[in-house]
Amino acid sequence: HHNSAWPFRVYTHDAVVQDVGTEFNGYQRAQDTVVSVIAGRVSVAAVPEARLEFPVLSRPKPAPSSPATTRRTASMRTVGPSEEAQVTSAGRVSVRLLPDMTDAVAGRDRRVLRRQQPLAHIVEEFNRYSPKQIQLQGADVQSRIYTGVFDVDDTQSLEQVLAHDADLIVEESNGGIVIRHR
Repeated sequence: HHNSAWPFRVYTHDAVVQDVGTEFNGYQRAQDTVVSVIAGRVSVAAVPEARLEFPVLSRPKPAPSSPATTRRTASMRTVGPSEEAQVTSAGRVSVRLLPDMTDAVAGRDRRVLRRQQPLAHIVEEFNRYSPKQIQLQGADVQSRIYTGVFDVDDTQSLEQVLAHDADLIVEESNGGIVIRHR
């Protein structure tokens, strides 16, 4: 329920996303934060400025002379329906149009939907959810491009697809999976 007196905020390492009466997905990765808006609008701000723009009772506001306030220039954008914001660890906020929202809502259903993505990105998503970790050996394996829809709770589904790739070896190892070039 949207309440302007007590706005809903999501904090990641790179960004603060504030609900402005909306439905959105947020995804924090090692290198950035991605926010996809399904309906309504959100404000997306780079950190640390975000803490200054959106003060929160449980987080202290940095003093105006602190390094955190001068490290980056303020970067905040409003993101609307069928748009996606990317906030980099360097504090850059960029927005792009998403003509197909299928990818953006897949995570909500605990699915990994990737189109023409490096295997490293697909495995990163599986490793976020599964205790059975997947390890990729070699840059050539990490950069292989795949398209697919997978259930993040079913690591075996990805394992089976990769086992059919004649260029890869898929092995169980120490409770996880190791994938390497043949």
